Amino acid sequence: MTEANRSLEDLEREVADLSAQLDARLSEVEQLTGTSGLGLRARIAALEKRLASPPESAKPKSGGVAAGLKTTIDYGTKIVSALTPVAVLLVGLFLTGAVERALEERKVEIQQGHLDLEATQAMEHLLEQLRQPNIGEEQAKSIALLVAGYGVHATVPLIMELDLEKTKYPRIEAAKYGLRSMALSAPDRRALCATLVELLRFSTTSAFFQREGLMHAVDLTGLLRCAGAAPVLPELPRGNPDLDRAIDAASAALAP
Repeated sequence: MTEANRSLEDLEREVADLSAQLDARLSEVEQLTGTSGLGLRARIAALEKRLASPPESAKPKSGGVAAGLKTTIDYGTKIVSALTPVAVLLVGLFLTGAVERALEERKVEIQQGHLDLEATQAMEHLLEQLRQPNIGEEQAKSIALLVAGYGVHATVPLIMELDLEKTKYPRIEAAKYGLRSMALSAPDRRALCATLVELLRFSTTSAFFQREGLMHAVDLTGLLRCAGAAPVLPELPRGNPDLDRAIDAASAALAP
């Protein structure tokens, strides 16, 4: 069992415990207000009505100011006693909702952040097909499109396909095709741009990619309007005419 799964189980147990505590508190409120069987809003409304109309015993009597004051204080104490569990109940309900929402969000994050083993193996199988020698351009594009369907998880594998010699032209074009298709999804586009910008940043100080691969990456930052690439492009090494043209074109595309 992974650490993430253990965390989710702990949260689920906490939610169950909190729900049990709220049920017990609700029973106390019902005993105080005589509102058993009503919905929550009806229970609260009934309690407010009771508190707004003091019983006859709480009204000042002819016994004088002191007697009336004592009765009022006694009734006020009962009000506080009744309101306390209601306040705890409402806060508890709010916290329960917040915990449940956080639990669901955490589940989504885990599902988005990790591919299961079966999906990983399926994507790897597609990449192996893409890397077959003598693959045709149209077939390569079809496979790259399927790889791109894995969303952010396909970003790095497809970008690495850009860093090939010219003899692997179908694979290069297929990878660019797949990466462009990913840009149609906003979350995938953000992840793709972030990865491309990091690649360019590495390339300012080291030969992280071959020059041809770097040129393709630069082309994509301009095509996808990756704003984060704007301050990095001027720092890339110059001297290769094709790469220089790609840098200039991407810089122009990202200019304000």
